[in-house]
Amino acid sequence: MTVQEQHQLGVQLFEKGQYQQAGQVFAEILDTGESSEIWNDWASAQAAAGRLEEAKRGFERALQLNPNNREAVGNLAVLVRYDLPRQGKTLPPDSQSISAGTAMTAEMKRNWDFVDKRQLLFALIGYDFGMEPETRLEEIREFKRRESQFLINTLQLTPQDVVLDLGSGCGFIARVTAPLCGKLYCLDISREFLRFAQEELQSFPNVEFHRMEFADLHSLDDKQVTKGYANAVFIHFNLFDIVLYLREVYRVLRSGGIFLFGTNNSDSLDIHRDRYFRIVLQHYVRDRTSPTLMQWNSACSVCAIARQIGFEARELWSGNGTAMILVRKP
Repeated sequence: MTVQEQHQLGVQLFEKGQYQQAGQVFAEILDTGESSEIWNDWASAQAAAGRLEEAKRGFERALQLNPNNREAVGNLAVLVRYDLPRQGKTLPPDSQSISAGTAMTAEMKRNWDFVDKRQLLFALIGYDFGMEPETRLEEIREFKRRESQFLINTLQLTPQDVVLDLGSGCGFIARVTAPLCGKLYCLDISREFLRFAQEELQSFPNVEFHRMEFADLHSLDDKQVTKGYANAVFIHFNLFDIVLYLREVYRVLRSGGIFLFGTNNSDSLDIHRDRYFRIVLQHYVRDRTSPTLMQWNSACSVCAIARQIGFEARELWSGNGTAMILVRKP
């Protein structure tokens, strides 16, 4: 059997969910010679089988051999994103700590309060910008600017708009929306994300920051919100969470107001090929209570629920296990 035939066999085994056997095939190929591609495949099999430390070692080796291996970069980003909240490691003395350099408490995990700026960025963008993302903020801002174009084109913000950024994170999307609207309210459950966002957006006088409790938008009761969005927020919600948050969004939106959000869509999910699903599944087996886990819901069902709450709702885009949903309050 040629190396190419062996590799194809490993891929077929992986796609059938036979991760241990796939890993053995990829390991046999590595015994004959290293390559970044095969290390990435071997590590993917380890991750899918729940051997996350081995997976991390494999992805890192793949990137040592080829730092431009985008698939390995993305896979490592996924792995780190969902392992960080569990690790709760004590920080080294020279880290750029926002809060005390101590292990994460249960409350900190629940509120997404990571213990230093680097971990904050890892939680947001993974390893896509290397091991020191805090040194590459301009690149991250540009990436987020491009990422926000669908949102900008959909919402069509004007200086008359009062806008909600729900789960504003580090404020990178808000940097794009703030100059386009009259008032922007950044809400987040994480004190550390809000602290980062305040620094990021200090030059925008039309932005206010509110630390919120879970599914509680009472700080916006008198704000007359006309438009809103949530970027990479609803992907962490189960169906109960979605109902609670959409009820609150409906309550604070003005009549005619719109709200755009993305969600993981089980209607178009391939559980064997989706790189997020198989890693998150292993984390779910280990810790079913983690608030940072991704969740999958039917976009069709989410729209149906939104209509029952009182919204007009439709899918603007769907594919590859994700969907973008727009709701409007009549």
